[in-house]
Amino acid sequence: MLQKLDPSLLVPLVPILHPQNPQINKQTQTLTLTLKPSKILQKPAKLAKTKTDPEMVCIRKATIDDLLAMQTCNLFCLPENYQMKYYLYHILSWPQLLYVAEDYNGRIVGYVLAKMEEESNECHGHITSLAVLRTHRKLGLATKLMSAAQNAMEQVFGAEYVSLHVRKSNRAAFNLYTETLGYKIHDVEAKYYADGEDAYDMRKQLKGKHGHGHGHHDHGHGHGHGHGHGHGHGHGHGHHHEHGGGCCSGVEGKVIGKKEAKAM
Repeated sequence: MLQKLDPSLLVPLVPILHPQNPQINKQTQTLTLTLKPSKILQKPAKLAKTKTDPEMVCIRKATIDDLLAMQTCNLFCLPENYQMKYYLYHILSWPQLLYVAEDYNGRIVGYVLAKMEEESNECHGHITSLAVLRTHRKLGLATKLMSAAQNAMEQVFGAEYVSLHVRKSNRAAFNLYTETLGYKIHDVEAKYYADGEDAYDMRKQLKGKHGHGHGHHDHGHGHGHGHGHGHGHGHGHGHHHEHGGGCCSGVEGKVIGKKEAKAM
């Protein structure tokens, strides 16, 4: 039930006169009543800034149900975006290599999209896209996502090394790859990105070769995590491979275009 309002709590507000437009003043001459806040509400205590606890974010394998959230994360973080069929192509071909970062509310706050290369004589993996939402950066999530994908490339497919592309201007991503994850510059690809920017072709040697076979190659990635790296390539092809633990077996299709994937 509403209580009767004490008239003493009401105070008239004097309208603010517009210095250059008398017409506005005529329209605002009506007095307005409001409540004196000092007698009604206590000023709320200032909320302390909270920092996300990295232990409240789990890294797990992605499922097909995560693909829409991964695409949304990509759109928030990176200029290199993909159609849904490209995500489907990855998870159908290499389900072992896709990982997500999920917070305690069940929201996907980061992901890594990776694959095995199919057009190379050497068995190696490739990071297609990496992204972490700005709200969850500097928590080590990008490093954990990358490590999970790299370990799966080596243990499941026997990859000898992993490659990625990153924009020359993306110093945060470059520092993550070189200083934290141990990547080295293999080459520079001129005008790799749609806007004409060059890309570093980077590689990291893995511990050993556990399998045999052939790999496949297609350029691509897009990270946008923690520091906003992103290799993003944006097109997909939709053929399905089954890999049985050996490296890069059975290729049925080819990537569309050289710049299928890129990194920021």
